[in-house]
Amino acid sequence: MHSHSHTHSHGSSSSHGSLEFVTKIIVGIIGFSILTFLFILATNTSVLVGLLGGFVDDSEVIERTYHIGVVKTIQQPVEEIVDNSFPQDIPVEITLENASTDNSEIIAMVNQADRAFVRPDGEILLHPGDDVVVLQIGDGDYVNFFVADHARIQSAIFAIIIFFLVAAVFAGYQGISSFIGLIVSILILVLYIVPQILGGGNPMFVSLIGSLGIVVPSMYFAHGFSKRTTIALVSTLAVIVLTVILAWIFVYMTGLQGLGSEEVIYIDSFSTEPINLKGLLLGGIIIGTLGVLDDITTAQTAVVDELSKANKRLTMKELYIRASSVGKEHISSLINTLVLAYAGAAFPIFILLVANQGEPLWVILNREFIIEELVRTIVGSTTLILTVPITTLLAATIYAPKKEIS
Repeated sequence: MHSHSHTHSHGSSSSHGSLEFVTKIIVGIIGFSILTFLFILATNTSVLVGLLGGFVDDSEVIERTYHIGVVKTIQQPVEEIVDNSFPQDIPVEITLENASTDNSEIIAMVNQADRAFVRPDGEILLHPGDDVVVLQIGDGDYVNFFVADHARIQSAIFAIIIFFLVAAVFAGYQGISSFIGLIVSILILVLYIVPQILGGGNPMFVSLIGSLGIVVPSMYFAHGFSKRTTIALVSTLAVIVLTVILAWIFVYMTGLQGLGSEEVIYIDSFSTEPINLKGLLLGGIIIGTLGVLDDITTAQTAVVDELSKANKRLTMKELYIRASSVGKEHISSLINTLVLAYAGAAFPIFILLVANQGEPLWVILNREFIIEELVRTIVGSTTLILTVPITTLLAATIYAPKKEIS
């Protein structure tokens, strides 16, 4: 009887090990494929522009096409801009890297009043060898080229590759799987949440459903399929519901309308369907708390698990008290991190507070965009604090000795 039980246990352990090995192989293949794809995008301009779209159909007679090019030479402007004068264009010779025109060597114009390329003192912020985005207007015999922006996307892709390699080298399998989970989260944002909101869906409801779709795969990808991850996931889902309630209370209590940024007003103006801007604000708050929740719930679950393994006689109450002690230390550092993250994103607000002398301080503080950032910070920090007791209680209940629970 004992021999049979031992064999069954050994077989179960062996199958679990085989499944884990196969999972790591699959994750490795997916990770290598992602790395290869990113490298191709970063080094091959034609593939990048062709895959992500270079032609823009704006339903007008004039066609617009975007290219990436390299600056060869720059002609200095003949004269500086003076008051009330019409700013002249600066000719720039450029080699198009994704040339769909007959000649890859073109002359593009830079507006002298464009502060992205020309300083107020006349210094040109372009140099030979710089990558730029070129806008082609027209086709055939009537073509004009303009320098639209600095080309940054391929450098950004190289930064992503470095991030991926650092995660793979120092975190191994978990680093690669976390990166895959991150890509899944981005795909859900781009392919589900954004189209649903632009199509007229309720932003808060769409963000809530999307959050569930983000949390489940990202947590299992990052931490593996285990009891720990499942407990952390259930805790995260519970806190997300709490976040929705708190966000709704604070947004309605402060009378926010979701008009705290120019981007939101711009989105509302070009969207074909009316967008619930207040719901959009609520949805943004919900999604913004997901990353921090993952950190807290997984860490607290792991603490309770390890305490239980170290001393199997610890009661549920003892597990809760000891794990909460660790959680409080974690919270104090994370609140500071969260507040500074929001403060960094809203740094212009602090400049406004210091520089604005034309209005009373309370009038400035009463503005919607400031109250929005305040509400985001309060909701995020409050849910962060409440995450520790919720997760710790659930984990302590599950990991406590079964005799005590019964």
